[in-house]
Amino acid sequence: MARSKSGKVKAAFRLVIIIQIFITGYLYAQGFQKDAKNVLYIEGLGNAGVYSLNYERSFKENVNVRIGFGYSEIVGETTVSDTIVGQRKEKVNVRFGASPVMVNYFNGKGDHKIEIGGGITLFVISAQSSEISSNGLKFKAGVLSFLTGTIGWRYQPKGGGLVFKVAFTPFYNFSKVLPFGGISVGYAF
Repeated sequence: MARSKSGKVKAAFRLVIIIQIFITGYLYAQGFQKDAKNVLYIEGLGNAGVYSLNYERSFKENVNVRIGFGYSEIVGETTVSDTIVGQRKEKVNVRFGASPVMVNYFNGKGDHKIEIGGGITLFVISAQSSEISSNGLKFKAGVLSFLTGTIGWRYQPKGGGLVFKVAFTPFYNFSKVLPFGGISVGYAF
C-alpha cells in the first residue's frame, strides 16, 4: 500500500516533533545543576588553632553547619624557678585536639560570598607541665572551650567543585579576645 505524499509529510513532521521534544528535554537536563550540599576541606590555622579537617552540610541555601577536628603537638622550653636550684630550663611537650562546631551564614550571589559564623571550639589538652601559658592566657591541661567566629570571603561554585576561603577567626574565652585567621581549601559535592 503506497502512502500519499501528504501522509509522508505528516509522518516526517511527527517524527521531527518527537525528536525535538526529546532533544529539548535532554538539553534542559544538561543545563540543570544540582546544588552542592556537602563540603570537605582542610583549614590552616583558623577555628581549630593550627589545622583541621572539616565537614559542612547545607540545610538552607545560605546556612550550613560545620564540624571539624585537628590535632597538634608542640614541643618547646620554659624557664622554671626552683627554690633549691634556682632557674632552670625545662622541656614542655603539649598535645591538643581541637574540634570546632559552628553555624555559618552566607551573603552574596554567585560563587563568591561573604561568610559569617559562630560557634564553639573544644580543646582537649595534655602536657608535661600542669600549667601552660600562651599569648597572656594561662590554662591547665584538660578540656577547654572557646567561643569562636568567622568573618571572611568564600569561593564555592553552586554545583560543586573547588572551595577556597580566607577568614578572620577570633577566639573568646570570657576574659580576652584572641585575634586569629585561617585559610581553607577543599571540595564541594
